[in-house]
Amino acid sequence: MSEKKTRQAMRHLAIAALLIAACVGAMLPSASVAEDSLPWRGEYFDNQNLTGDPVFVRDEAEIKNDWGHGRPDSRLGVDHFSVRWTGTFLFDSGVYSFKTHTDDGVRLWLDGVLLIDQWHDRPATLNEQAVEVTSGYHGVRVEYYENIGIAIAHAWWVRVGGELPSHQWRTEYFNNPWLLGAAVLLRDETAINHNWGYNAPAPGVASDNFSIRWTGSIYFGLNAEYTFYATSDDGVRVWIDGGLLIDRWQDQPATTVSAKRYLTEGTHPVIVEYYDHTGPAVIQFWWEPGAPPSPPSVPPFEIIVDDQDPGFQKAGPTSSWYFRSVGYKGHTYWTYNSDA
Repeated sequence: MSEKKTRQAMRHLAIAALLIAACVGAMLPSASVAEDSLPWRGEYFDNQNLTGDPVFVRDEAEIKNDWGHGRPDSRLGVDHFSVRWTGTFLFDSGVYSFKTHTDDGVRLWLDGVLLIDQWHDRPATLNEQAVEVTSGYHGVRVEYYENIGIAIAHAWWVRVGGELPSHQWRTEYFNNPWLLGAAVLLRDETAINHNWGYNAPAPGVASDNFSIRWTGSIYFGLNAEYTFYATSDDGVRVWIDGGLLIDRWQDQPATTVSAKRYLTEGTHPVIVEYYDHTGPAVIQFWWEPGAPPSPPSVPPFEIIVDDQDPGFQKAGPTSSWYFRSVGYKGHTYWTYNSDA
């Protein structure tokens, strides 16, 4: 083959290779599609406290892990590890139930608000928190740790309706004083106002050594400082917007405690937890709004008025006027905090 024909053949092969590469590139998913299909960013730590640098980071499609006695990756041990997942998701407006099912500890935030806080060792347990979500993108963060034994980490949500009824509580009853395991009774309640005495709260629930969790997305109608009250025999805890407000987790006779928290008008997540050891069982929870903030006071001021203007007339109380021999030809009146 001549040199000229050899160069032409090589040119044709190069063009063919470029065409094939272009076709293959058009068939491959773009980076944005790949990222959208794996919305969770998972950071894996070789300790239980999410401290230090993660051992590795990877994108994941869902939080649905049942590692059993195994491990997430060969770079981690089978025990004593933790994971943080973060993602941004598009929601339609409505009420969503956020759920976790883990062994051991878990925490879940929506837009920085702590909805689920179960950061302790426990068998595989389901937690739920209903909250209203506005239309648009919202950030979700899930943190999990495994101590020893079986490792399970699930987190998800479902849309359950258009609105959450005002003062509607999702109530879980447990036949132990630690809110552990599966609830023996689930029901909706409109108020937390119970005095069971020595009786059981409901069929299937023990009369002693039981616990209850109420979760609600409560609408508060004022920008104000609210006083929250809890009367309990025995222990009670209250969270507002993910922050622990009342903590009396102890055996005690019927005792009323209170705490204040400023809230903006709108819906806020509220969690109330209670346990009864022995004896009478009492739990009541309510709140009262304080006065809305006063408008800022008007600082003192002076108004300068030239009495030489045509048609000028003084107004307001006489005491608010006084004369100063300043200004144009010495004719200038000043008034202090006058309505003139």
